[in-house]
Amino acid sequence: MKPNEVDPFIKSVAPFVTALLRSPKGKRPESVGTALLVEARGAHFLISAAHVLDEGNKLWFFPGARDPRPVVGQAAFSRARWQKSGTDRFDVGVVRLAERLPEPYNGWHPVDIANLRSRSFTDDDASFAFVGYPCTRVKVNPVRKKINVAYMALNGAVQAQAEVYLRLGFDPAHHLILHLDRTPKLIDGKSSQFPDPHGLSGSPVWSSDENGSFIVGIVTEYHKTEGVIVATEIGQVLQLLAHAERDYAHLFPQGFPPKP
Repeated sequence: MKPNEVDPFIKSVAPFVTALLRSPKGKRPESVGTALLVEARGAHFLISAAHVLDEGNKLWFFPGARDPRPVVGQAAFSRARWQKSGTDRFDVGVVRLAERLPEPYNGWHPVDIANLRSRSFTDDDASFAFVGYPCTRVKVNPVRKKINVAYMALNGAVQAQAEVYLRLGFDPAHHLILHLDRTPKLIDGKSSQFPDPHGLSGSPVWSSDENGSFIVGIVTEYHKTEGVIVATEIGQVLQLLAHAERDYAHLFPQGFPPKP
C-alpha cells in the first residue's frame, strides 16, 4: 500500500471522488458512502452503489470537499426501485445531476466518460487501485457546523483467487474481487492500518494498460471474513448512464426544473 500523500497516481484521481452524507432533517449528518463524478455530453453524473443512492433527497456531496450540496437529479439503478437492497448483485446506481457544477469545481473535477472502460479480469498479474471515503474519515462537528472529510486509497491491489469468487457467488465476468489486507504494519516506525472499509461503497476502481489508466468497476461490498472488497464491472454502469440521461430529458425537457 502506498500512502495517499506520496502516491502521484492517487493524487491525480482523488479529485474525481466525493464523500456522500445522509442529512435527515433535524438530525446530525452521517457518512454513507462514496461517489464518482463523471462528465458526458455536457452533463454531470454521480455514480455510486445503489444502496448508497437509495437515500434519495437526503444525500449531500462535496465538490472539492468543501461546501456540501444536495444530490438532485434523475436516478437509474441496476434494480427496480421497489426491490429491497441486497437482492441485486450488481448494486450500482447513477444520478444525472440537475445542474452542472460551476467551474472550476473548487478543486474537484469530473472524469470524462471515455475513462470508463470494461476490461477482462482474467489477467492474474493485473493490479488495481481504488479511492474512497471510509466513514471513519468523515468527521461531523455539529457545534462548529463543520464537516471534515479525508479519502483513503490503495494502489497495487490484487485480485482474489477463483475459489473466493465461487464461495461468495460472484461471476468474474461481471464482478471484480480484490484482497484488502488490514493487518497493522510498521511504516517509518509507526503502526499503520487500513481503516474500516465501511463507506467505501461507490468508490471507483482503476486499472491500466498500454493506453493509460481507466475505471473498471465500482465498489459495492466488503467481506470481512474473506478480507476482500467486491466491485461491479463498469459495463453495468455505462448502461445506466444512458438510462439516466434519457429519463432526465423526458421529465425535464426544458432543463433544470424551477425551484418551488
